[in-house]
Amino acid sequence: MPPELTHEPDYSSLRELIKGSSSSFSCSGSIPITTDTSITGNGHVPTKSQPVKIFWTSRDSVPHVLVLPICEKDDVDASGAGALQQLISDCTPASYISREKCFPVPGFHRGRTLKPAHFATTFHPVDLGILDEIEKQLLPSFDVGASRKLIADLRMLDVYSSPDGFKREHITSPDSENQFGLLVVSLPSRFTGGNLYVRHNKQVRDFNWSPASSSTIQWAAFYDDCEREIVPVTERKLITLVYKLHALDAGVRYVYPRSSLTPCMQPHKAAVMNILGSPDLMSQGGILGAFCSYAYPASESIAHVLKDCDYLLYSAFKTSPGTVATILEREKSKNIPIQIDEKNKAAKVIASEAWPCITLPGVMWVNEQNRDNLALRHCPRDTGAASSSGYGKDPHRPIKRRRLGQSKTPAYVDGAIFAVIPPWGVRL
Repeated sequence: MPPELTHEPDYSSLRELIKGSSSSFSCSGSIPITTDTSITGNGHVPTKSQPVKIFWTSRDSVPHVLVLPICEKDDVDASGAGALQQLISDCTPASYISREKCFPVPGFHRGRTLKPAHFATTFHPVDLGILDEIEKQLLPSFDVGASRKLIADLRMLDVYSSPDGFKREHITSPDSENQFGLLVVSLPSRFTGGNLYVRHNKQVRDFNWSPASSSTIQWAAFYDDCEREIVPVTERKLITLVYKLHALDAGVRYVYPRSSLTPCMQPHKAAVMNILGSPDLMSQGGILGAFCSYAYPASESIAHVLKDCDYLLYSAFKTSPGTVATILEREKSKNIPIQIDEKNKAAKVIASEAWPCITLPGVMWVNEQNRDNLALRHCPRDTGAASSSGYGKDPHRPIKRRRLGQSKTPAYVDGAIFAVIPPWGVRL
């Protein structure tokens, strides 16, 4: 068993990097509307979009089409306004969906919605390069190739009408272990108010789409454990499409650093190297642990959908000389046994339900667990059987974990990154 530290190494620079770099949790863009079909950008990705059409059939089996933006002449277009009003009429009142049932909650969501089975649209995010941008910005660990692809799964069309259409702050439950984010698209339709707020770890993004709403498609993508809210629409109609984002990897379960992200990773690696350069840190070897800044859907491995700073820290550990890195979500076992492979001299760590609260043998934590994330409030916690010294003091009653998809399943799990530290004599 590694000996206790004689002096506390300086983790401050690494802690600040972990805290400060968990800010790239969203990305956004806009696409002007045009009627010129010849305008494209480099690589044949359009820089502008044709008007968006929505097709649906009303309850009396009459087909309808709405073209956005509505052509406004003297602020009146009878056919366009009539189609919009018909769409709203054929939408159903928005409901709050729990794992057990679906029921209307006016104080939670005041709007109307239409499910994908009941409409079609000419708008597809892949056609406009939106998925490529999301992959670059939000999935640093995801290498798109023959065996991997990014999927935008259309979940609903929402209409928020003045004077007070809104949606309260909430987090969407994941549909699968491959889900990592959401995409909200504001279709070209004039409105005021209706700002989209996205929050993570006390940081807020304010997407104010109303100034360009009459002539532009606007979108925002963000990690699925972020809280989102749409404030009241004060004039006209905000029409949105909501997609869940999935990273399908065809069974690939490894992560390797991207060369394009090397500059972003350098500060993290320098901080790790500074820690490893201290002979006071686990002179006989041990395990350095860091809690993930984001929540993840329960899965066999969360490494292939690592987010933002979790990826940068994992890569810094993984590429530091002599270290072996792994990332794990919390499991049922009450201990973290450390087995030494004499051939590879690498510790195999089994994550534990106890990790936030118990001083684990051979594990030195460099940061605190994120308790500001609403998605983690229903994760399984420690047994409360022992108190903690150092980081992660938070005793809770244990919650039995079930598989994703069953009732009372915690929608998200918390993870931790472990770096196996070799003895001082062979470390650097």
